[in-house]
Amino acid sequence: MYNELSKQWLCREGERWWVLDASGHQLQSVASLCSTLITGQHRPDFTPGMITGDQVVVINAKDVVMVGDGWLRTPVVWGTPYPGGKYRIRLSDMFERDPCLVLWYYIRLELNKNYNKRLKMRMAPIEKAYVYEDAVHPHHDKNPRPVSWNDTLIRGHRYQNLAHQQRWYPNDFMK
Repeated sequence: MYNELSKQWLCREGERWWVLDASGHQLQSVASLCSTLITGQHRPDFTPGMITGDQVVVINAKDVVMVGDGWLRTPVVWGTPYPGGKYRIRLSDMFERDPCLVLWYYIRLELNKNYNKRLKMRMAPIEKAYVYEDAVHPHHDKNPRPVSWNDTLIRGHRYQNLAHQQRWYPNDFMK
């Protein structure tokens, strides 16, 4: 998987395992949270030059939600090196074939968006994502922690107390 030169930017000593239940949540938010956990941007020892992320097990991929008509309007495009080897299907068709592949596709897009532009890495560690269609997975021996959707890991640390939120409206300055 990794060659000898890759070991200088690979750090796995503090690696954790997470279980993320995707049922009832939007596809984009699940992929965004997975990419945050995989890249290690939630950790205090995060370094852009090192892969210090964690392993993520996503369960219930068949119950993921997309709002609006995104299932019909969103194309999935891939290509082969052969002439005329460009393929384009709807997201709903891909979801009917394999719901895990849809979630894996979105996680890969989110990882490449974050990794290549912001972190200047050579490759995104997509092999740290394990996507399963149901709630059954074979990683119980790793003792994965469940990710709570109400955790500060997802919402951020700012403005947790509603008394500290500054509320203003544009019309307040027109008086």
